[in-house]
Amino acid sequence: MISFNGCASFNPNKLPGFLVEGEGNVIKKSSVSVVTKFLNCDESIRYFDCKTCEKNIQVVFVTISNKSDNTYSFKTSSIIPEGIETSEAALRCARSILVNGGIWPPALVRNHKINEEIKEDFSSKEIKDSQIKSKEELSGVVFFNQINKGGKIIIPLFNKDTGDKILFEFSKD
Repeated sequence: MISFNGCASFNPNKLPGFLVEGEGNVIKKSSVSVVTKFLNCDESIRYFDCKTCEKNIQVVFVTISNKSDNTYSFKTSSIIPEGIETSEAALRCARSILVNGGIWPPALVRNHKINEEIKEDFSSKEIKDSQIKSKEELSGVVFFNQINKGGKIIIPLFNKDTGDKILFEFSKD
């Protein structure tokens, strides 16, 4: 006889479409603004149904608004420090159930269906590499290993028309 104990569920909420000034830290340079928000534990539970702070994950919500006449290139791999892969963040938040197949001790088994939902949800919320044209916005999250108070992230944007690089540096409050 096999019995299953516990309930694995996943109930995330949608992220707001874009951050606006007042919802996070804002830096404006060359008619481009970047807004970041380091999500706290309560926010991570609301949007990801996971206590990311207990899983050594820092989620940072980013919105880039290009009001210039130029096109800017954004690549997640250029962010400093480098984020963790979305699949790694999802794995750290994976759900398991306790299975007792008539043996002791019972086994803890990953719930494949729920864990695929988690991976898909995390991936859908991740900010994607993009060319941000004039008057466009880009928004999403980046996953990092936990960032302590005072820790910094740097988001570089590359002007496709001039070749210039702009750095946006943010600190966790």
